[in-house]
Amino acid sequence: MSDQDYDQFQDIVNAATGIFEGSGLRAHDSVSTAVRPEGVVLEFVCQGCSRGQQVTLEWPEVIALKYGVDPAFAYRGRQDIVRSPMSFKPLSKESAWAPQETCSNDGWHYALRIFFDEPERWLQQARRAGYIGTQAEQQLSQFATQIAARARAPQQQMGPQMAPGMVRR
Repeated sequence: MSDQDYDQFQDIVNAATGIFEGSGLRAHDSVSTAVRPEGVVLEFVCQGCSRGQQVTLEWPEVIALKYGVDPAFAYRGRQDIVRSPMSFKPLSKESAWAPQETCSNDGWHYALRIFFDEPERWLQQARRAGYIGTQAEQQLSQFATQIAARARAPQQQMGPQMAPGMVRR
């Protein structure tokens, strides 16, 4: 090959034809959701091991997230409501929940975000499909709001100037 035929950018062009072209990268970094009778099924690729993952959020978990409560906190010890609730952390700057679960293959945290408005959208779809009844949703909503109120009560008693763990004298 002569110097005239040499393309200094060929390595970049080649790199752009693998997973970085078209929908490959979007598929690696995206989450598909399906509203089903048992809850919301999230399918995604683990960013650590690149294996496909599937997580099902049961309807009580979705309702807890809607009311701003970590499902693992709300349903701790209540296997009669949720078999194994996932733990979530609120990310206020992102307006989203981040699961605190890790991949069973490599231990990486799931790189998922559930935006604060998504649980209500999923519940609307479930209502239309007949997957969740009004009475069941109301009971779970009441349970979740009570848990949320109890969780917020100690924070409100401390007041805004108090740091967590500090005691008012």
